[in-house]
Amino acid sequence: MNKKLIHNIDGIPADISPLKMQFLFCLLNMEDRSKSVTHIAKVLGVSKATISRIRDWGESNNILTHDKTRKSYEMALTGYGIRLAQGYEFRKEVATKWLSSERVPSPALEKDAMTFSMSMSAETVAVIERDVKRAEIRKKIGSKSTLDGRDFCAMLDDGIYAITFMFFRYRHRNAFTIEPSMANSGLEPDAELIVAKGSGTIHLRAKLVKHASALGGKFVKGSLSTLKYKEADLFQEARKEGSDFFFPADVLRLVKIGERNDFLQGNAILKMSCSAGPMHMPESESLFTMFF
Repeated sequence: MNKKLIHNIDGIPADISPLKMQFLFCLLNMEDRSKSVTHIAKVLGVSKATISRIRDWGESNNILTHDKTRKSYEMALTGYGIRLAQGYEFRKEVATKWLSSERVPSPALEKDAMTFSMSMSAETVAVIERDVKRAEIRKKIGSKSTLDGRDFCAMLDDGIYAITFMFFRYRHRNAFTIEPSMANSGLEPDAELIVAKGSGTIHLRAKLVKHASALGGKFVKGSLSTLKYKEADLFQEARKEGSDFFFPADVLRLVKIGERNDFLQGNAILKMSCSAGPMHMPESESLFTMFF
């Protein structure tokens, strides 16, 4: 089966059912000589008459064809039938992994995965698939309590991952603090982790902010003008394209958090300055915290 993401299934028959889905899976995965009413009825534990009715349903919906000239009455999926069967199989696989990660016991898991695969929207499939991939990453990490960004990204498939983040004031008056940083208001919330060939990049987008000046308290406008990331005790300039900033995910240090280690938290030390100028908004260090 092609593991390419199949979120959309076009032209779904209104009367699809779990048994019909199992029938389609049989036609998708069985060898040709096994694609007969008699054999599939035996595999699914139903009567031949039931499979014959499903076969007729499939033929009337352009899902399959069957050769009436041959004694075995072998059946074959049409192009549309293959797409339909693959789409449902992919959905069922995603739902099964998700329910398993949530510790749903068998046999409820199998039954519910089939039901979910029939009713989920493409958007829900995409969200669940994202959670499943993240659970698989956490499983790969195993008993490790910490992980560096390079090893983390090497575990990910190429792609763009939406991330949740927050900035904290790294130091205030030479003391460590966990107070939220002003940087949170100066960045758009739609941050991304971009992974290509095992290497990751964090993408942040700046926005215009209005804030009280450090010089007299007058409100001034400005946006993020420079961003530097700390690597091996030195600050390096992040790549800038317009209002977009990019820095390597290698500098992240990740830890598992949550009661069941359900989330990964990645941290990096950044230094930022504002276009309003250092007199109004001095350059400051912040702790970038990413949640995955």
